Amino acid sequence: YKLSSSVEIGLLKQAIQETINRHEILHSLIKTDRDGLGYQEVCDLGKFPLEINEALVGSWQESVELIKAKVNYVFKLDREYPIRVSLLLSETRNNQYLLVVVHHIAFDGWSTDVFLSDIQAYYDYSVGISKNLDLLELSIQYKDFAIWQRGYLSWDRLEHQLSYWRNKL
Repeated sequence: YKLSSSVEIGLLKQAIQETINRHEILHSLIKTDRDGLGYQEVCDLGKFPLEINEALVGSWQESVELIKAKVNYVFKLDREYPIRVSLLLSETRNNQYLLVVVHHIAFDGWSTDVFLSDIQAYYDYSVGISKNLDLLELSIQYKDFAIWQRGYLSWDRLEHQLSYWRNKL
């Protein structure tokens, strides 16, 4: 995402951290038990903070090369969060970008709008654009959805879905 030259980078980083703190799946590790079953371990960002990388780039080509390297990153979900955030900064502040790479285990297309609107809300509040932080309390987290989905996908439903996609693909 291209950033405005007026963006206050420190406040943007704070808004990103607040957003990641709000969504447990973004500060979780995905571990595997002795039986090979995966589970989510929510981490304390105070003890295991997410690093937001900053890179000073001089040209668009340099940015493109850096972006290519970052989007092809292979996550180690049992040791690191399923999100990587980078700021590509320039001395002129004209061509600055926010790069967010999220593993599909934690994010889908619908999540993008939620994530970006949360960052915007935290940022607007921190710079004084908004007098109130207008974010609704989250009634469920991703793990709640995963538990529901696991129950919903009973063997019969799951077999029907698998059969459909095998035939379709």
